[in-house]
Amino acid sequence: MIVEPFIPFTDTPDSEVLDPEFTSELRAMSKQYDNNQEYADSDKWVIARKVNEMWPEHKGMEAFPTKAEYLAECSRVANIGLRKKRFSDSGETLRRWCEVVATYEAFAEQVQDADKFLDLLSFDHLSTAKSLYLKEKVKSPFLALSEAIKQGFTAEEMRYHFDPPAKPDEWDVMNDRISAMQDKGFWKLKSIENVKRVLFHVSEIKKIISEDK
Repeated sequence: MIVEPFIPFTDTPDSEVLDPEFTSELRAMSKQYDNNQEYADSDKWVIARKVNEMWPEHKGMEAFPTKAEYLAECSRVANIGLRKKRFSDSGETLRRWCEVVATYEAFAEQVQDADKFLDLLSFDHLSTAKSLYLKEKVKSPFLALSEAIKQGFTAEEMRYHFDPPAKPDEWDVMNDRISAMQDKGFWKLKSIENVKRVLFHVSEIKKIISEDK
């Protein structure tokens, strides 16, 4: 698989409807955010890879009967001196990062230019593609990533493309509506007697549907 880079829309004109000064400020702030996010994605990969590399050295120690305890201790140490807590006490944050790195390193030898995906996409893309692969929505996480590059998908757009939310069952929707109509507060009728009559008929409809199953 050869990676075809996504070309950002750098040549598109500025907005014709937004204030020009605001447009310039927004683009400048977005560029700064993009740069910071790119560094953050790279740092996540470096941290996770290092934690994975050091696990064999610590595996088997009394303090670490499983990798979970190792990740929890790594997280505790990683949080020391930070202004904000970035790593969960349970080690869950690091676990997710480490699993992403391990997944792609296992595939790296099979895919040409696999390292380019990290340069072209975010860590969220990699994590989402891994989830799609584990859910058997794609045969390889790289297939999802390649399509994301080709189409210019965000991580969420990529998830929606390969794993769109299931449409609600029409019968379930109808039953939910009937259940809502069984609440007397649903009916804004002037006559209490009319409300009682309506509720009776709604209950009969509900009963008929239940008996027909």
